[in-house]
Amino acid sequence: MEGDAEGIITRADQLRGLGQHDRARTLIDDALGADPENPDLLFEHALLLTDAGTRWGLILAESTLREVIAAEPDRLTFRVAWATVMSLLGHLDEARSALLDLLAVSPDLAEAHLQLAITYLGEGDGNAHLADETLARSASRRSLELTRGSTRAYLTAITIERHFGHDAEALRLTNAALETDPTNQPLQVVRAELAPLAEQASRALDLLTLDPTDGPSRSLLDAVVTWRRRAAATPLLLAALLPGLLLVLDLSPALPAVGAVASLVVCALAGAAYRDFRRGLPPAYLALRRTEFRQGPLVVGGAAAGLVVMAVGAAVAVASRDAAAFLLLIASLIDFAVFVLIARDDHRILYRAQPGAASAYGTAYRFARRRLELGAWTAVATAVIGLVIAVTPYVRNDVDPTADVIPFAAVGAAFAVITIYTLVETVASHQSVPLTRSRMRLFRARRALSVMAVALTMGSFAVGAATGFTLDDGAGTPRPVSTLHPAPYTPDPAEPASGACAYTHPHAFTPSTPCFP
Repeated sequence: MEGDAEGIITRADQLRGLGQHDRARTLIDDALGADPENPDLLFEHALLLTDAGTRWGLILAESTLREVIAAEPDRLTFRVAWATVMSLLGHLDEARSALLDLLAVSPDLAEAHLQLAITYLGEGDGNAHLADETLARSASRRSLELTRGSTRAYLTAITIERHFGHDAEALRLTNAALETDPTNQPLQVVRAELAPLAEQASRALDLLTLDPTDGPSRSLLDAVVTWRRRAAATPLLLAALLPGLLLVLDLSPALPAVGAVASLVVCALAGAAYRDFRRGLPPAYLALRRTEFRQGPLVVGGAAAGLVVMAVGAAVAVASRDAAAFLLLIASLIDFAVFVLIARDDHRILYRAQPGAASAYGTAYRFARRRLELGAWTAVATAVIGLVIAVTPYVRNDVDPTADVIPFAAVGAAFAVITIYTLVETVASHQSVPLTRSRMRLFRARRALSVMAVALTMGSFAVGAATGFTLDDGAGTPRPVSTLHPAPYTPDPAEPASGACAYTHPHAFTPSTPCFP
């Protein structure tokens, strides 16, 4: 029966290598029905449960491995497998302790070094984090030496380097591994992921040329394309905010038009760069993407409409600040709707890229993190600027509440809408992005700053609506105002009425009656 068990296990290993886990599991289960106490068959059964990746499967695998270890405590392979399962279950300290005990007995056990390196991928801070990094890299390099550079050891070492932020070293190891195993698909995918952003699309296309059904390569290409589109769309989302900011600052009636021209130039450059990138993609791929994202014409039309409305709004600022503010708000809402359509497709692409053990370091992680960073900084910037707009009426001494409340409210609302959206999207997306503790602290700080700024902005507008954007010292006397702007002209009572200046606003006075000698 022992010979039969060896043959069955060999066949099951072959099926596992081909990805046919169900057939391998059926083969082992049938063999265990005839020989339920065979430790080798039980061990193979535990490996298949581990491959399933479910928590219940890992719990059953751990129980099975304890059973075979009790039967044959000297089989080091069984003990390494148990430590591996404990690591996958999150019991890193127990797994690490078991592996260190094994290495004390057998210091050249390559698999133990490899699994020990993986246990040090837990998060740490300060000296603990540095110690984990040193130990993880040392253990992974030792497993490389003992296995003479096996592909599996290389992949583990690459994962270690990527986890601790050493992408250049990870790329070097990837290239070294491909020298000995040039057709290995996981290594090729890793090389494509580690390549500079400008090269990733061509790398993914090369992989898809070799194997059109290659899921990871397709996911990588989709992620690169959608990231390029997201980066090109961000200036569109913010396009109307620059002329809006210049409108409420009221430094010059012509400045909103200047801001609109600047926004149009930036959007045109971003759009041209994205179109040049798309021209390098195969027509068949573009046709497939059009079937998956049918809102493309709506996005293009909406973007054009938003920019036209923005330009018109900036142009009419000289004649009517209220009309300009209203049009800029409409432009922001149009751009916002276009951006939401794009973001929905982005989320679908990243969701499709997430399944798989490598997602924490692969396509979904890399590009979801880019979106997270872009969204977080956008939220902070728009929140702070929106707050500046909200408090400007309180510190300006030339604000006529009846004339200026509409521009402040409209432009402030545009900033608030975009801030709230980018903040919500960032908070939602960070759930799928594994962050180190230092990155998590930075993310939480930006989130708190954005929330606080939005709350203060809304509160400022609420108070302003009730007070006319004026504050006093409690005795009916206006507060001192900023010296950054000239005080309104007040005629001298002793001066003849005919010599008084017909002054209504710093930027609007009657030229026929000079205000200054």
